Amino acid sequence: MRPSEPLRLVWEDVDFERKILTKRKTKSSKTLKLRINEKALEVLFAQRNLLDKSPKSMRHSPYVFPKANGEMLQWSSYKRHFNAIREAAGIPKDYRPNYCLRDTIASMMLSDGATLDEVGYQLGHEPGSPMTRRYAQFIPDAQKRIAERSESVLNGLLINVK
Repeated sequence: MRPSEPLRLVWEDVDFERKILTKRKTKSSKTLKLRINEKALEVLFAQRNLLDKSPKSMRHSPYVFPKANGEMLQWSSYKRHFNAIREAAGIPKDYRPNYCLRDTIASMMLSDGATLDEVGYQLGHEPGSPMTRRYAQFIPDAQKRIAERSESVLNGLLINVK
């Protein structure tokens, strides 16, 4: 998710039974329904259990990751906490946790055979977006397949030219 998306996430948008997460107000102003994998479900269950042991304001908050008073956690607060952790750990200042994680997962999914459309949908990108060009390099043998397909089409055309 982009950094603001988990901050806006509310419990009513997490369907544990059907394993569906609804992302609202994405960058493209769309609402997406995404299947939740088992690891993400574990994180959400752990968060729910943590909140159930928290003060009443957090226990009853509609937000999955609320502030101590139960209201929506703001980006500035999140960023301030991350910057403190980043500095203590000696992580470079240009490291952007959510974006680096999104980029890594997208690249690995493509290298593992996922299509650009599948990864684009998961990340909330429009078809044909600049994401396509950015991530195409991670598709194994993509250039080779493109060349082979174009050769096949060309050969098909040349058969009729004799």
